[in-house]
Amino acid sequence: MSKIDLSIIIPVYNAEKYLKDCLDSILKQTYKNIEIICINDCSKDNSLDILNEYGSCYPFIKIINNISNLGPGASRNIGIKCAQGKYLTFIDADDFYLSENCFSELMQKVETYNLDLLIFNNKEFDENTQEFIHEKQKRFKFPYSKKFYNHVWSKSEIEKHYFNIIPFPCSKIYLKEMLTKNRIYFPEGIYYEDAAFSNYVSLFSTRVMVLDEAYYAYRVNVSTSTTQNIMSKFDSIIQMHIEMLNFLRERNIYEKFYVSFVNLCISSLCFYFLPQINNIEKSEELNLQIADFINRLALSDEKLKEIRKENPYTVYIINLYKKRQIKKFQNASELRILGLLLLKCIDYIKYKQFFLFNFIPVYKIYYKKANCAVHYLFNVFPYIKVKNDIVYLLMFIPVVSLRKFSFFKENYEYELYKTKERNK
Repeated sequence: MSKIDLSIIIPVYNAEKYLKDCLDSILKQTYKNIEIICINDCSKDNSLDILNEYGSCYPFIKIINNISNLGPGASRNIGIKCAQGKYLTFIDADDFYLSENCFSELMQKVETYNLDLLIFNNKEFDENTQEFIHEKQKRFKFPYSKKFYNHVWSKSEIEKHYFNIIPFPCSKIYLKEMLTKNRIYFPEGIYYEDAAFSNYVSLFSTRVMVLDEAYYAYRVNVSTSTTQNIMSKFDSIIQMHIEMLNFLRERNIYEKFYVSFVNLCISSLCFYFLPQINNIEKSEELNLQIADFINRLALSDEKLKEIRKENPYTVYIINLYKKRQIKKFQNASELRILGLLLLKCIDYIKYKQFFLFNFIPVYKIYYKKANCAVHYLFNVFPYIKVKNDIVYLLMFIPVVSLRKFSFFKENYEYELYKTKERNK
């Protein structure tokens, strides 16, 4: 039996402003049978000096210096391999724990129920305002309903969450043996490595519990955060999905999980990432990459039938890509009578614009969200809102449902932008 119960793994890169708060929030914990593993990823500020200062005072703080900058995924993997605890967790160097009893309460759950995985909620702390963000305004809301709280998940609940657990590695406690036995590590050298890692964990955790209580403070609006604009991570979007596909095939479990995996990929690529790309050329590029990725999946007619049973819309999207019938992201169409240009429509990512005689703006459809559009007369007067397939006259009077009229839906909604926001 391990002498250490819990290993806390911290990748550190240029975090001098927040690192002491992070470490202090761990040191003040009433639960003491821990080790802290800090992986300094070639910080250029005073982070290493701070680590050495704390390491000289606390023998259970281990400091590892990367020879080259490896990124958070590789740094966390080093921590996993070095960890001596029976359980482990992660914290980012600019975050902190909310109270001194966090570990005591969490480890009591883990040990009492012999868990492989414990998932808990977090709060978001705005560095600009120095205040916690209200739950309803959080960027990343806790995705679980009450029926999943405070009990060990049944087999059906686990299966329901294959490829569908909250991606943040810091809001979880893991049984180390579950990770190492199944060779679960973070993909290295790409972004979104935490999402892939969490999806791997979802397949091998047999005793899972979710707690709605918040124990972890995730700091937002900070200069050291690894959260960046999605465009700066563009090259990792498809690569992360390829990494997951390779993981399944290398372990010979693709056939077992392909239904859940394919549903995840279509939802992730088409309903999450694609609507956020605010550049027409990059949108077209991602569309081509999605089509190539679908070919990699090698989905037979039999597999498509099985996927259709769970989610027919996924198969519909797949067939569009296979037939290369996905809409382009900037279209122009014209209505001519006797050769005279009467009406021209330009369809952009975020709005559709109609011109009379090619130059008089007469009508505009602005996509506030993928499922919400506002119609304007002469670009000025909003008079119709279409939201969740309901038409509202004068913006608030519901008059008709369009759920059965797909031809009208296409007038305000790209097929792939069914539920998510377009561009903020």
